[in-house]
Amino acid sequence: MYQDNQWKYFAILNRNIAPGQGMNVLAHGVNALAHSLKDHPHIRFSDYRNAAQRKVGDISFWPYIVLEASSSEKLKNLLPKLQEIAVPTIEFYSSMLAGSNDEQMQRTAALKEGEGELLGLFCFGSQEQLQGVLKKFSVFKGFRDGGSLGIAQATEAESSRV
Repeated sequence: MYQDNQWKYFAILNRNIAPGQGMNVLAHGVNALAHSLKDHPHIRFSDYRNAAQRKVGDISFWPYIVLEASSSEKLKNLLPKLQEIAVPTIEFYSSMLAGSNDEQMQRTAALKEGEGELLGLFCFGSQEQLQGVLKKFSVFKGFRDGGSLGIAQATEAESSRV
């Protein structure tokens, strides 16, 4: 069992999206959370090196746990609980997928509070803060292929871009 767990990162993902979109949500959410925490006093990284002492990465000292939610509604119900305990939180909506960055920002800006398909929540906090709030969510087991949320699919050209 991992010993250093006083603080934790969490990604809580809506499992009802296509795997490719889910990986996009995860990558952007993790990146956004890391950016928002750059000055947080409890952020720590470990300098991993191989046998030749070549640096292979600065990896978070604290564990990163990926949980799953069965629906957007479950994530929306969790959001006020995270806000109530005042942990840094990032929200990722379906409006943030497909099209240009400007189009994504316009679609997201048009969402009223509580609207939109919530695809992921990302947070960082102490074990003490988060243990009760996240206990109803299970460890992520995989996306349910098919994208049942009706998320606007990227065009063939967009999906082939790297």
